[in-house]
Amino acid sequence: MTIRNLRLREIRRSNKLIGVFVKLLAVFYLFLWAFVPITGQTNAFFTDTSTVTGVIQAGSWAIVDVPSCSENLGQGDCSKLKLTGERFDGKNIYASIKNTGETMKTNGKYEVYFIEKGNPKNGSKVSVPLTFIPITKGQEQEILFTPANSGFYSFKIFDEDYPGKGVHELWSGEIEVRLLSKENSSNETVGNEPTEKQEEVNNSIEKGNESSTAENEMSEENINTGENN
Repeated sequence: MTIRNLRLREIRRSNKLIGVFVKLLAVFYLFLWAFVPITGQTNAFFTDTSTVTGVIQAGSWAIVDVPSCSENLGQGDCSKLKLTGERFDGKNIYASIKNTGETMKTNGKYEVYFIEKGNPKNGSKVSVPLTFIPITKGQEQEILFTPANSGFYSFKIFDEDYPGKGVHELWSGEIEVRLLSKENSSNETVGNEPTEKQEEVNNSIEKGNESSTAENEMSEENINTGENN
């Protein structure tokens, strides 16, 4: 055998060993690749989607006709009252009512409540049932009451044709009333009327003025007579 053939054999042997080592290494990595996903954690997840076509019908309800205000309890005239203010002029108390609905067909009704201190709603009724003439659409009207005592008053108005609610109560704001006492008013009246003594003094003054005027006239006549002589 020549030296060349010996070297070739050695190279072949080394190549076989390298091939065997590479195969073993490939088998090892293949084992790791297959085994690690089975025992280790993963972020992979499975999804499955499907498309369904169709129509889903919700429930159905019958349509109920809402009665108009004219059908409300068989009476409504579609009027709607609103309080716009109140005041006291020193003698009477007033409340302003505006009709923001349709023209009233019947007279309106109201009452007056009073309390010496506090909220008149918690007080007592001081009037008989009062009425006011029907208010036309969009118009405003004042109602009044003559108080007898100092304190707080409030009007209670009955809107019997309030749409959808039947009889509806309206309250005015609190109205503070301060009346002069009877003694003060009588004193003022007596003070303004002339007394009998004052009339006698006035009469005596007038008589004195008349007598002095007559004396002056007589003296002037005497002077004129003397000058003529």
